[in-house]
Amino acid sequence: GSFISPSIVRRGDLLLAVTASGASPALSQQIKKELAALYGPEYEEITIVLRRFREKVLNSLLDEQERQSVLKLAAEEAATLKRINIDMDEWLQSLLHRIDRGLT
Repeated sequence: GSFISPSIVRRGDLLLAVTASGASPALSQQIKKELAALYGPEYEEITIVLRRFREKVLNSLLDEQERQSVLKLAAEEAATLKRINIDMDEWLQSLLHRIDRGLT
């Protein structure tokens, strides 16, 4: 058959899928294990925070380029968040400050 089933790691809304296009299901499984170790269960919480933050940014910032810059920085910073209950307004202001100062 020509059906190819990817190896999947799911962390809430984060979905990581890998396939070797049928050439080596064992390789796909190995890479899946590596991804699962690299992107642990904390990424479920991270995606929840980023979803909430994205909604805030879309409702707060009118400038498309500014929104893109803020969301890119937020994604880069998200894995280093030490607390999940981050103040969204504070985080937004911090990221805007970094952009204004060219600290990206």
